[in-house]
Amino acid sequence: MRASPLLLVPLLPLLSACGKDSVEPDCDVVISEHMATLPVLTVALDEPADVEVSWTIGGETFTQSAEATSEHRLALGGATGDTEVQWSVSVDGGAASCEGSVTTEPLPDNLPQLDLTVAADGELAGPRFLMGSVFAINGQHNLILVFDRQGRVVWYHEVDDGDFVVDTQLARDGGGLLHNVFDAFFREDIAVMRRLDIEGQLVEELRTELGHHMFAQLPDGVLTYQSLAFEDWTDPESKETETVVGDLLVERSADGSEAVVFNLFDWLEVERNFFFDFPSLYPQGIDWSHGNAIKYDEARDSYLFSTGNTGILMDIDRATGAPTQLYGNVSPDEGVPLAEGVPPFEHPHDPSWLDNGNLLIFTSDFAAAASGAVEYAVEDGELVEVWRHGLDGEIFSALLGQAVRYENGDTLVNFGGTPVLRQVSAEGEVIWEIRGVLGYGFAQFVGLDSFAEIAPVP
Repeated sequence: MRASPLLLVPLLPLLSACGKDSVEPDCDVVISEHMATLPVLTVALDEPADVEVSWTIGGETFTQSAEATSEHRLALGGATGDTEVQWSVSVDGGAASCEGSVTTEPLPDNLPQLDLTVAADGELAGPRFLMGSVFAINGQHNLILVFDRQGRVVWYHEVDDGDFVVDTQLARDGGGLLHNVFDAFFREDIAVMRRLDIEGQLVEELRTELGHHMFAQLPDGVLTYQSLAFEDWTDPESKETETVVGDLLVERSADGSEAVVFNLFDWLEVERNFFFDFPSLYPQGIDWSHGNAIKYDEARDSYLFSTGNTGILMDIDRATGAPTQLYGNVSPDEGVPLAEGVPPFEHPHDPSWLDNGNLLIFTSDFAAAASGAVEYAVEDGELVEVWRHGLDGEIFSALLGQAVRYENGDTLVNFGGTPVLRQVSAEGEVIWEIRGVLGYGFAQFVGLDSFAEIAPVP
């Protein structure tokens, strides 16, 4: 790929704030050969020094600092295709030592279109960018995208046909970003977790046997992923014995050792549910539980685990692997049931505990063909509705879904298999919306304010 035009303005040596001569840098910028939207700046110095880089895209400025070394390599992310990026470098806190501009390359032609259908009126709370998987429903075109709040793609990574990516996260340890891969129809076990650098290049691949859906990163460097489990079950009515598919939670330590810390079959009795009559997602047997989400809560040192087909959430103590509470489709003797008249737990997804102690989740009502986000409070031993968006029949998603609460009270609602992404105010107003094209879906998204949040891979 050709180097992009570069305007370089050398300045006279300046004195830094501490009174010594600043180090004169040699600066160069090219467009990454792996990413048409990503200028990569190299700053070479005669001796190690701190640098600060600022770059401006369409009037919006980003900054990144790098600690003392004699050569710095920084990615100036945030631009879409065919866009000018103006940049400047200062060394050891001095004035700009070099500056210039560069224009990104055109985007690839095969990226799915994202349409801004509701634009924010004024400043929009939450992150500048969203990062996550956009996938073809037929499994033949799957990507990880980063896009801005105008729906402009600023970063992209294509995975192989048939590779399904649900969860993409900024790496807490080791730099770059992490994403999982599995065969959505489990025709073969290809499950792995991959680490990419900021240019979308594969750095590391970890085997995650029968892994699927989501994973959690823990402060001690442990990666916890969901895995399938199988058990024979005899239907008490028909007396027929069939294989049913449940779930494990597997912890992978930094040294590569693994341990099963939770087996759903040990804690929940298999019972026929609504989804037994659906075609099974898994060729190995009946999709009984369909574990579809895991969140780690550091304050509680516990996992919040969602089983979509049973409609049950579990708080699981990490130290013992034992459920401490069950929520949803349970009796009062078993846990915390749903209060009468509240939205059901049918294929619930992406649960999280809010700072106010309430539960936020994406759920559906299959009979009404309706999906949406609901906030529940625990009152008198039941889950009562506090807030909702959707579940009115406007949008139905039979797979995935997400709900994220922002600090100002807005909620990001992701309708998953129906590619609609909304930001909704506490009062229920849709203040921002992106829609994807028919035939694609949205998986999990995380927010980014700057590409500086993607740590370099050592």
